Amino acid sequence: MNQEMECVKEIYNTECYKDKLKYEKRKLHHKYTIGILIVIIILLIVQTTFSFPGFVSKMNFTSTITSIILSVIAIIISINGEAKSESVQNNLISSSSKLEKWC
Repeated sequence: MNQEMECVKEIYNTECYKDKLKYEKRKLHHKYTIGILIVIIILLIVQTTFSFPGFVSKMNFTSTITSIILSVIAIIISINGEAKSESVQNNLISSSSKLEKWC
């Protein structure tokens, strides 16, 4: 009970609240900053590679290979997940049959 009261007091402590608010604002500003930096980097890459005609075909090939690799990974993960769910289903069936025998 004392811990709950201390927690309530801590929440209403203005210094603690101000520190938490500053921390949340700082986290939000970091997210915005990272997002803006990513957009700037992408724009710089596009601007520097725009004049190279071979770059577009290389990027197209790279995106195709990446797509194929990601789809293979997704298939492997789904097969692995299906095996796990089948194992859980078998365990549930065996447990329910044991309970039926016991009751």
